[in-house]
Amino acid sequence: AQTHYGENSFQPLGSYLLLFLSKLSFGSSVTGDKDKWTNECLRIVLIGKTGCGKSSSGNTILGRKEFEADISQKSITKNCKKSMGEVEGRPVAVVDTPGLFDDSLTQEEVQLELVKCLSLLAPGPHVFLVVVPIGGRLTPEEKQTLKLIKEGFGGNSEKYTIILFTRGDMIKDKQSIDDYVEKNCDDSFKKIIDDCGGYHMFDNNDTQNRRQVIELIRKIDNLVAKNGCFTNEMLQEAETEKEEMERKMKEEREIEKKLQQAEEEKIKEHVRRTKEEAKWKDEKEWLLGEHGGSLLLRLLALFSFISNESLKYLITCFQMIWLLALQEEANLETKDVDGGF
Repeated sequence: AQTHYGENSFQPLGSYLLLFLSKLSFGSSVTGDKDKWTNECLRIVLIGKTGCGKSSSGNTILGRKEFEADISQKSITKNCKKSMGEVEGRPVAVVDTPGLFDDSLTQEEVQLELVKCLSLLAPGPHVFLVVVPIGGRLTPEEKQTLKLIKEGFGGNSEKYTIILFTRGDMIKDKQSIDDYVEKNCDDSFKKIIDDCGGYHMFDNNDTQNRRQVIELIRKIDNLVAKNGCFTNEMLQEAETEKEEMERKMKEEREIEKKLQQAEEEKIKEHVRRTKEEAKWKDEKEWLLGEHGGSLLLRLLALFSFISNESLKYLITCFQMIWLLALQEEANLETKDVDGGF
């Protein structure tokens, strides 16, 4: 089943969260000792399109191969997977999510897995890491990824989002990520970065480089110091706001539809009256015209020889109607003349 992501393709995820709260462990795997990570654990969600280096980034953070990684465009991760680790003695929980825009997953399946990631990191993740390969320009799918996060988790989710560039080994001359963003990213990309909580770069080929991981953790800590963590309550608030907005938009559409229908009915009624008036005018002109009047006189002359009393009565009525029509025509002409003086 192919996934199609268009405008407003992701609905708010709060309703899914409530519906599947009792089934959140279904289809997801957790590794490590849960009791060990109950205090001061940094909770991270990895999100991105298929093949962006998402799973490899999770392995880099944990310092070991925990997530199945592949550079192909076919998603290896089908369900959310949570793994635990330490960075300089700091407990870290990482959830890898299915790749967005993968043909093997339906829209609903991806939505539900994104919901599960929140429950696996209860009471909520500290950061959404949006994984983007080095390239300079955001692809349409990568732009859509950021839009889907905002639509799915609410506009407030931007504050909890960091752009994580991968394939850092492709940057020449050991250029810093700041210089790369300044020189290679277009204005629309820079605007997205500014709206988010920052950016970082990984070289997933250099798994022994723990410095890049430590710097990422510090950036996340700075983000947490300002914003705290993203909670289910925020998700539900975002859904409530969107439902209210959708309700108002629906009311506006209904009002607009009624006004349009009323205008269409008004136009139809005008057309109907115009046609009726034109038809009556044509019939009256024919009746009072040369051909109609001549035919009428001949019929009257013919019927004058008929002796049937009922038929004569009908003829008399017809004569009266004709005379009244003539009188009405004369009155109209008189009014037109009087109006001209």
